[in-house]
Amino acid sequence: MTQKKVEYFENQKKVKEKISDCHKVVMASASEYVEPIWYDCLKEIFQYEKKPVLASQHLLFLDERLKKGLEIYKDKGIKELVKTDVDIRAVIQSKTEKEKTYDVVLKCWKPDKLLRYRYQILEYLENLIVTCTCKDFVMGKYKHNCSVICPHIASTFWFLIQEDSMPKFLRTKEEYENGWYEKSKTVELDNNIKGLSMKMFETHLNVLALREFKDMKTSVSLSIHRKPNKGYEDRYKDKPLKPTWISFSEPGDIERIIKALIKGFCEMLASRGNTEAQIKEAINNLIPTRNGDIKEEPIKEKPVEKEEELKKEGWFKILINKIKGWFKIEDGEKNEKEK
Repeated sequence: MTQKKVEYFENQKKVKEKISDCHKVVMASASEYVEPIWYDCLKEIFQYEKKPVLASQHLLFLDERLKKGLEIYKDKGIKELVKTDVDIRAVIQSKTEKEKTYDVVLKCWKPDKLLRYRYQILEYLENLIVTCTCKDFVMGKYKHNCSVICPHIASTFWFLIQEDSMPKFLRTKEEYENGWYEKSKTVELDNNIKGLSMKMFETHLNVLALREFKDMKTSVSLSIHRKPNKGYEDRYKDKPLKPTWISFSEPGDIERIIKALIKGFCEMLASRGNTEAQIKEAINNLIPTRNGDIKEEPIKEKPVEKEEELKKEGWFKILINKIKGWFKIEDGEKNEKEK
């Protein structure tokens, strides 16, 4: 490692000098705590030609500072925090000198909606404003081998991500290993729905509701699990099979899934010799009451005589109308209780 001479001045006079080791110019990627897609977006932003001074891909985040920020957050080092949906002002205690505090200000920290796409993440990061009164932040703006985000700003990020509605672009090692669905109130709607057993492993599916999920209203998640069959356990001994999660935050996406599943359900029943009347009855029995029970008496359907009228009305439209009616009844009961 090369060394450099450092000179110190006070009142325009040199008071001392020392030989110090030079820090590495090429820093390790900030990938230990930053979500990969967010890190890629950061690199893209700071490699714009319009910002040649900010060309370093490590300018914004550095794992070492993110780790110190996490420690400050866990040690209750955030002494004051005032927030609105636009601004954050926080007073952070120094990790090494407890008598010192630093002021952190964030602007545009809370997005209007869930950031689902790359362009939304890029727009969010470009509008995010951060500042801190510490020396690390000031120096980070000018050094090409340092990050702008100091431990005090990082600690504020950790607080807002873990306990509020800031987008979750930072994760701890434990969250990388176990996933981040524990941050919501996860309710199993159904579990252990077994699929066809494969040669090397068997599969099953869990259906979950993610309530108070980060940055969104209740969502629905499917988790696909695989378990090695007998004789194949050794293949996955060192690398266990982790479940695959897929979550849906938009009701329209769930509607498409329901439509596709009901169509497949009808095909399966028809291929097993069920009549049209039996299939319609089976579909009607899929609709639960408010208590989760099956309806005893199906809602009367309009008689359909012509094929054109059948296409116009559609059994699925009838099904949706039934569901809407069920929710109207439920909402009416709630309003009566409130009165």
